[in-house]
Amino acid sequence: MQYTHDLPHLETVHPWLVFIYDGFMKHHPKHRRLLEMGAEYPNRRIPGKETDPCFGYTLNDYVLWKHSAGTRSFAVPVDRPMNIYRNRPSWDLTGAQAFKIRGQIYEMSWKGIVELDEHYRNGVEFERRSVHVVQPFHYEIEDTNGNVSMSLRHEAFISCLMYVGIQKFWDEVIDGTFEPVHVTPRQGGIPPYYYFTQYEYRK
Repeated sequence: MQYTHDLPHLETVHPWLVFIYDGFMKHHPKHRRLLEMGAEYPNRRIPGKETDPCFGYTLNDYVLWKHSAGTRSFAVPVDRPMNIYRNRPSWDLTGAQAFKIRGQIYEMSWKGIVELDEHYRNGVEFERRSVHVVQPFHYEIEDTNGNVSMSLRHEAFISCLMYVGIQKFWDEVIDGTFEPVHVTPRQGGIPPYYYFTQYEYRK
């Protein structure tokens, strides 16, 4: 297992929570492949929501780059903006700033993690790391008359595995074919965030 160096540790946990932010998300081209790897929806035990993904936001900020290649476009999160002046003064990469990333949360076995390690070339192009993800939620409130309403927005903090681009590798790869993913402005109590939607394939 060329890209998995901690297999004994992976085998001790089931399931793992994985934060997905790219073309593996539901309604994206590679989602079926993610399910073939054994990914499961955390909501699958809730009637009527069996195939609804759980959404969350990274607690930390990242720069989410996109390689523009139509339906083959892909996303790469890195920890900090790159040095745009080093050997590439003609490329317009000035729009990149660090924000939170919105994505989907899945449950996966260690076997699925091994397959993801190979896809992301863990340790070479990406680093699989444990990150904190903020998961907003509401719950139903029923009054004495039987009327049901929704609570205010609450947040749960959970640990997930996430594949983050290795800065040294991507600083040498990112060029004029890359651009930052669209940023959604602040909404209520949610700060600005990157979200790799289907629209990114058309740009």
